[in-house]
Parts: sequence; structure tokens; C-alpha cells
Amino acid sequence: MNMRSKVVGMFVGGGVGDALGAPIETWTPEKVAEVHGGPITEYVPAIGHKWFKEDEFPVGSTTDDTQLTLATAKGLIAGDKDPPSIESYMDAIAQEHCAAMTASTAGWGGSTKEAIRRLQNNVHWRESGKTNNPHRGTGNGVPMKIAPLGAWYASLTPGDGPDAQFCVLYSAMTHYSKMSALAGILHTFAIGSLLREQQAVENLIDTWLAILYTMGEEKYYDIDHLNDSDDDIRTQFSALSGHYTTNNSQVRTEITDRIFGDGSCYVFHSMPFTYARFLKEQSFQGLLDIVNAGGDTDTNGSMYGQLLGALHGTEVFPDWVIEGLVGYDEIVETAERFCDTFGIE
Repeated sequence: MNMRSKVVGMFVGGGVGDALGAPIETWTPEKVAEVHGGPITEYVPAIGHKWFKEDEFPVGSTTDDTQLTLATAKGLIAGDKDPPSIESYMDAIAQEHCAAMTASTAGWGGSTKEAIRRLQNNVHWRESGKTNNPHRGTGNGVPMKIAPLGAWYASLTPGDGPDAQFCVLYSAMTHYSKMSALAGILHTFAIGSLLREQQAVENLIDTWLAILYTMGEEKYYDIDHLNDSDDDIRTQFSALSGHYTTNNSQVRTEITDRIFGDGSCYVFHSMPFTYARFLKEQSFQGLLDIVNAGGDTDTNGSMYGQLLGALHGTEVFPDWVIEGLVGYDEIVETAERFCDTFGIE
């Protein structure tokens, strides 16, 4: 399978996971069963959703996860100048986020809203995410939309960029925390690894630990200027590594679901929760399972779907999933323009 097919799969997979999880966002498995008669196996209506009204949110619709992923991709496309520069890419990404905010802020988190509002008021992207509140910038707003940087990374010769520090700049534009920067770096390099190697799943744990520890110590990226958080996401991935190598998959899932807060909206929980599920199973059924597990279902589904699509391309998704995805044409058109811009064949 060529990389272009996998990149398109990454974009589509993010949308599929988002659309499956959106109507049951923050629910428990018990509530999903109560409302829908059991685990969902298809796109369902947004019954009683706290942000989206059922009559205004068609079945199969996506949320800000997909909206801002596309904004990131469009920014990279628009910022690809001659010669390219970090400034040109980030300027364009910031502009696309402002345009997205003008279109809709439905489902947006507080950190993203505040930062993009500052951008719209002419605050520079290097300053827009700054806050003195240590509890700001620790949600899922960065890993849910950073996957296009992973595809960009995969398209280039190693060492040519983007380096991990670009992920730090991107993260800090909206989420000025060490935790979000590390989460963004991890998802970027995981997506890049899966796009480059068909059998990269087995190597992801080693890749994550190298990024979190070796790369940081050797200053491949610098996060010292960002806000500390109450927790350190590195401990979660260390724990994930231990369970992955010492337990069978059934035990691993039961333990890691509990350790990782059942996939809550806190990135300290949701990202290792999603990755634990992906390590266990890389299939469309696995995507359904993570959505039905509850928590931040649209973002967990989106991240899992991106990983799954990057590994297998669009072929892993049944026809009904593709046909029922609202906005599918825009997602694919953006993915194709992205591939054209960066020479991905």
C-alpha cells in the first residue's frame, strides 16, 4: 500500500472515529446501553447531547476534532512557501484556526477558544496560548488535531523536519503546557511511524519512551518554558509499557482502563487509554470498542481512527461507514490536496 492511501486513511479514520463517538461523548458504557439498547454498531443520533441538538446534528456528523484537524492540514498547505519556514507554516495554521472559529465553535474546549480568540485579536501565535492557570491546556485539544504534522513528518527525509520543536510551537499556540506538548509530539511521531512502516505497531512503545526521555534529554525539543501540570504524562506511558510487555491483552485492557481514568477528557488519561486499546487491537471492531468504552468518546475514537487509517488505509473501514460520514468529500479533498502539496505518492 502506498503512503498516499494511508494518509487519506488517516484523515478519514479520524472523521469516522469522531462521528461514531460524538453522540455519546462523556457517557459511560452503561448509559450507552440504556439509551441505545447496547453497544453502538453504527452512527447514531445525538440524543440528549450536552452541546449538539439532535435535529441540528445529522447522524454521521463530526465535531471540532475533525474541524481543527482539517484546519491544521489547510494551514500546512497554505504555509508551504518557497523557501518554507516555521513562521510561514505557523502563520497559516493560526489563520486557518481563526477561520474555523468564525465558522463554528461547537464542542470547542475552553483553552482552544481563549487562545484562538486572542489570535483573532492580533495576539501572535507565540503568545496566544499563554496562561497562568496550571489547569489550562491539559485537555485533548492538541493530540486530537495534530495528526497532519505526523503525515508531513512521514513525507520527509528524516532530519529534514518537521522536528519535535515544531510540535511544541503548534501545541503552545492553544495549550501552553508541557503535558499537551508531549502528547502532541507522541501522536505526531506515532502517526509518522505507522505511515512509514506497515509493521510499526510493535515498535511504538520503544518510540514513545525514546521521545519522552532520550529525545528530551538530548534537547531534540525544549518544553522547559511551558507550564507544569499536576501530573506527568510520562508516568502513564511508562506504566503502559510495563503492562504491554508483562500482561496478556485481556488483563492489560482491564488494568489500563482503570489506570487511565476510563478515557476521560483529561489528556493524561485519554491518550494512554487510546493507545493501550490500539496496541491490543488494530481493527474496525477495535474502533467500535473504544467508542463504546465511554469517556471522551469522540476524541478517543478520532485518535484511534487516525492510527488505524494510517496503518491500513481506508480499506479497513466498511462501505457503510464511508457512505454515512457527513463531510466525507471535504475530508478526502483536503487529504488529496495535502498529499499533492507535499509530494506524497
